[in-house]
Amino acid sequence: KTYALLKVNSNQKGGGGTANFRKAMAALRSAVKKLPEELHLHILTLLDASEDKENFEAKTSGTWRRFLPPILELLGVTDPELEQAKNDANPRDLSMEPVKKAQRK
Repeated sequence: KTYALLKVNSNQKGGGGTANFRKAMAALRSAVKKLPEELHLHILTLLDASEDKENFEAKTSGTWRRFLPPILELLGVTDPELEQAKNDANPRDLSMEPVKKAQRK
């Protein structure tokens, strides 16, 4: 589900991108509920931060995608997969400070 969200373009041409984002985010949040509580709560903190009005901007997918690689890392993906996710999530090299702030919570 995390990879599905990573592939969403919230600014797709012709509209509908934000709706696709919301649908994929809801699916990920539902799947996360099945994880052990501590992991579940940590991932929800990152997801909440990704949707926070200070971080989310639908026309710039990297604003919310940059929160996904830390989630994949928590889920134990391989190093090559993690590096690819980091490149895909933040191609414009946006600041990672909001992500680090969420990780400290």
